[in-house]
Amino acid sequence: MTERRIYYEDTDAGGVVYYANYLRYLEQGRTEFLRARGLSVRVLHEQGYLIPVMRLEIDYLVPAVLDDLIRVDTTVQEITGSTCTLDQQVVRVSDGEMLVDANRVGSGQLLECGKAVQKAIATSSCVRFPERCSHPF
Repeated sequence: MTERRIYYEDTDAGGVVYYANYLRYLEQGRTEFLRARGLSVRVLHEQGYLIPVMRLEIDYLVPAVLDDLIRVDTTVQEITGSTCTLDQQVVRVSDGEMLVDANRVGSGQLLECGKAVQKAIATSSCVRFPERCSHPF
């Protein structure tokens, strides 16, 4: 669960949060979700672990506005040998209304590079790309 305030810089000319900013909020939620489970994205990257987003579905339900306090809730929907699917919701804290409903798939398929190595801590999944492989993305 990640909370943040909506600032003027987050809004568009209509006074609502610009739609693309929700992607930043979702990424912050994913990063904090991993951090809460003992996983630092920086440390994972330094160790050769990456979590690329392969697919994202997002439904914009209600706009957030200037000075709203929002919360990003992140839960695991499914973990397979090569993917981790997260459900994420952006909620306005003051009334609990869901603003955005998102579903993202992170993948670690390495194709010709061999088997993906899955590292799971609690309900998180991270995939290691061996140094001898070229980055497929």
